[in-house]
Amino acid sequence: MRCGQGLLNSSVLHSGLKADSTTPRISPRRPTHSRSSSRHYLVDLFDGDKAGLSRGAFECGLLQLQGTLLGEENVDLKSSANLKFAVQIGSLYDLGFWGVDDYSAFYDTRSLTPQTFWGRAIETISGFGLRGFELTYGSGSWRSALARYGSGKTFREALAAKELEVCSAFYAGFVFRCDRVDLEGSWRLQTRKEEILREVEGYADFLHEWGCRILVSSVPFRKTKNVDPPQFVDSAYASTLADLFNQIGYITAKRGVKLALHCETNGVFCLRRDIDLLMLLTDPVYVSFCPDTAHIRSGGSDPAEVVRNHRSRFLAAHWKDYKKVMPLDFPIDEKVFVNHVPYFTTVGEGLVDWMSWMCLLRDIGFQSWAILEVGASPGLATLKAAKSYVEGSLLPIYS
Repeated sequence: MRCGQGLLNSSVLHSGLKADSTTPRISPRRPTHSRSSSRHYLVDLFDGDKAGLSRGAFECGLLQLQGTLLGEENVDLKSSANLKFAVQIGSLYDLGFWGVDDYSAFYDTRSLTPQTFWGRAIETISGFGLRGFELTYGSGSWRSALARYGSGKTFREALAAKELEVCSAFYAGFVFRCDRVDLEGSWRLQTRKEEILREVEGYADFLHEWGCRILVSSVPFRKTKNVDPPQFVDSAYASTLADLFNQIGYITAKRGVKLALHCETNGVFCLRRDIDLLMLLTDPVYVSFCPDTAHIRSGGSDPAEVVRNHRSRFLAAHWKDYKKVMPLDFPIDEKVFVNHVPYFTTVGEGLVDWMSWMCLLRDIGFQSWAILEVGASPGLATLKAAKSYVEGSLLPIYS
């Protein structure tokens, strides 16, 4: 049985701890012994073979249950000692909230000016009790912020007044070119490689001035299965791409900014084999890892299992959920991002095994940015639901 959101439902508990005369019952009364000792007592009784769960995963579930039985208060995002919670700022692209009729408004400064966007965005993020945000494209881009604040110093001061910081910034140059989805793999052209390196250099200069130390990079898309000619993500392809990422990582490192590769559904860094391959071929001194829980799950893998193998390069993570099986012949065309929407959902409402994810973070002592992302259904209601689930169900595991 999978260790997921329903870890402690009756079927799981009964499979590991059968209700007979030799099995202690969990009483709703407040125990007099400590949380730690009671947890270890139950874990010692646990029969993993019968339950089909790992000992660590079962212990994580007990932490959740004991928090309820002991009447403990939820840990809020801002006071979490180990994880620094932020939001991918595109999660605020809510039509109703901004009073616009179409998502194109977030890419048109005439419809939504930087002055209007940034003041309200910062107030909203602060109001949610978050500690930072990730820059992205459109209204939440670094160019938009620069247009509003004029300098890194002014921007930092505005954020500091709200106890916020830019946790990371997203570079979309491998999936977009000239405001269109790049389906041709133009990064392989020498002229485009030179453009990418210049774009990254300018981006990293501004991030350094703003105090941001992480650049999260997109990766190229695959081609639709059976398209002629086919694209094979083989060692030759991956080596060429890895070389470009190494160069990018060198440019950012000289400016005090770390490069982290981001998983993308239908991209060349989504399937577990592809992730392992690019991690192998890129230089760990210059290239780190920003896993996305939903995108890894869309590739058929457990995010915790994938990340465990690359934990030494784990820099930050995007947290979102995934709710449908992605077919291998999914069409990769100019509507790919729109067509992805039905497959994704907010944290806690899909197929990602969040108990295993939190067990991993706890086990490896992860202390960095956890970036909430609700891009499939951007808006404050969705973000609020994600926040509530994380505070109530996940943070007690690693608090």
